[in-house]
Order: sequence, then C-alpha cells, then structure tokens
Amino acid sequence: MKTLKQFMNEAKNVTGKIVNAEESPLYKERDKPEEKLSSPEEVSSALNSDATSKRIMAKNIQHPVGTRVGARLNLNVLKNTGVPVLTLHKGSKTGGSYGGEAQAYHHVVTLHNAEFNVNQTARENIATGKENKSAMASVDGEIQDPSKHSFDGVVARFNPKRQHVFVDENGRAIKSAEHVTLHGNRAYLRGKIEYHTAETMPHPTGDAPSDAKLHEQTTYEAIFGSKFISELTVRDASGKKIPVKNVPIRMADGSIRRLPPGKSGSSGGGGGGGSGGGGCD
Repeated sequence: MKTLKQFMNEAKNVTGKIVNAEESPLYKERDKPEEKLSSPEEVSSALNSDATSKRIMAKNIQHPVGTRVGARLNLNVLKNTGVPVLTLHKGSKTGGSYGGEAQAYHHVVTLHNAEFNVNQTARENIATGKENKSAMASVDGEIQDPSKHSFDGVVARFNPKRQHVFVDENGRAIKSAEHVTLHGNRAYLRGKIEYHTAETMPHPTGDAPSDAKLHEQTTYEAIFGSKFISELTVRDASGKKIPVKNVPIRMADGSIRRLPPGKSGSSGGGGGGGSGGGGCD
C-alpha cells in the first residue's frame, strides 16, 4: 500500500483527463470578455499611477512570440485603480513563475501550452486569513501575438478562499490547456484541456477547505480523505445499488485506502464504506 507522499510524488508525471474545449457544454463563443475591457489610455494611466509598475515598465523587456512567461492579475493596480492588468513574470522551466522577476504588463495575454500553478502554502495562509493576497498563482505558457486574442472558450477561475487550484464553471480542477487567453479574473480555454485526476491533483497545505472537483465530479475531499464524499452509490448485502450522500471518508497511517466490494467501513480503516455498508461503484 502506497503512502500519501509516494502517491503525490508519482502524480507529478501523470497525465490528467484530456478533453477538447470545443466539445464541452461550457464552451462559448464571445465577441468580448466577460469583464469590461479597458482602453489603452486607461491601462496606461493605471500603470503610471503605481510606482512599482513604473519601475518595471522602465526595464522595457520585450517578449517575442514563444517566450515562456508566467501571467497573473496585478492585485495592487486593480485595487487602486479598478483596471485589471496582468503582470508577466520571467518564465521558469517547471512549476509556477509567480515568484520570478516581474518584467512587463499586459491588459490581455494569450498563452500556448499553458499550465495552471498555485503555491499551496501561500494559498493556505490566504485562505485562513494569516496573510493578505500576494503573488502565489500564475498561468505559465508560451506568449502569443499580443495583437490577436480570442475570448471564445471554457472559462476558468481561481479564488484562494474557495479552491486550491484553478477550476472551470462547474468547479472541476484544471491542470493545463492548449490555448488560454487571460483578462481580469478570467481565463478562456481552447483546444485540449487537461483536467486533474486523483493521480495529479495537488494536495493543499493545511486544513483550509477546497470545493475543487475532479472531472468525474468527485469532490476533492473524497480522494484525499477529508470530510465527506458528496455522492456515492453503494450496494447492500443483497447487491442492490443504493445512492447515499455525505459519506464519511477516513485516512489511516498516511495511506489512501479503498475498501473492496461488499466491505463496510470501520473506525480503524480507510474510506469507501457508507451507511448500510458496501463498496464504491
């Protein structure tokens, strides 16, 4: 039986659930983003009102098409001016670039081969109120032509108070996407979308709740043994299927356990058993 640590180490190289955005019921065609587009003059005025932004713009760093960058919403500029601006960080080869050098700003950014990254320790501290919001999440990918953007796609968002990963409008956890356009608090996903599975879902730090789900609609807590499975089908002694809700899930000795069909849960074992006993289907 694998420990949770072994499980998570293996998850780093496992592929998630791949779906085509254009085939998703969440896919929409749009002439404009869901949040108001600001004019170039409004964006320039907002950035020039912030001392840090002016210092970074003075670097005059350009990003040719194909350059790997990390993009995140600049919360300070948004809070002070109401204008959503994205900070571009120097891209890292792996993982999130949110902690890297801030190099430039864009109102809208389109990335290719994008990954959605969150610093789980920082997210935990923000979710529990120990820290204010900070640079702790980014969408990392290859920057595309800054004059060409599409707002078609499946919308993804991230709220550290509610989720520990980026999610779509159904709350399903997203790992990566082939094409992503970013504006404000929204990401518009096109092409292939990779959703997290039980093998790839990051494990949050601490006890802050997360309502992120897997693509199969199983709650995160059901996978990692916290709280409850929201919905489950079990079989009674006669083999009849019975739908149940809010089934307690347990973890023991740092291991993730599944009960075989026909076995009920006990105070010392792992999850899967529900009222009346029975295995997961």
